[in-house]
Amino acid sequence: IRKVNEINGKFIGLKKGDHLMVPLNLARGLVNVVDSIVDVVADYDLIQFHHHFVCLDDVASLKGDDCGYVAEFTNTPEDFVENANRIGWSSAFLDKASYRKTPLSSYKGSLIFKVDEEHPLSDIQRNKIVERANHSILKSSSNDYPRYNFFTENCEHATSDVLQKEML
Repeated sequence: IRKVNEINGKFIGLKKGDHLMVPLNLARGLVNVVDSIVDVVADYDLIQFHHHFVCLDDVASLKGDDCGYVAEFTNTPEDFVENANRIGWSSAFLDKASYRKTPLSSYKGSLIFKVDEEHPLSDIQRNKIVERANHSILKSSSNDYPRYNFFTENCEHATSDVLQKEML
């Protein structure tokens, strides 16, 4: 894995189909100081748990303020509370996220790692990864997509599912 550089608010080196990770931080975005501390600790390789997701765009080719998007199992604190009120608090901790398209700008200022594959991906492989990720995003709004489960269907599983066939 390698650290991704942010230049003027954009992660220029990212391409569609890239497997990305950030240090696992269940409170990301709530307290900037905590986010910074987690990133510094992770930069010293002291955090071994990561949130996984897939880049949906070639960031360098985007114009203006468009930073691109990622596909990931995620939620916001507001989403979590809404879900907890609907299905119960204990259930919400096991089913705490949905697979969705998220602006890459929500990771601005964060430590992001890219998984470098043994064999570089072709454009055809990258397009297939994005196609599968977008298909999963569409399916996630129905009951036809696996619900998030911390142990059996988490962000790493979802990312592996859209990447797997291209890595063989």
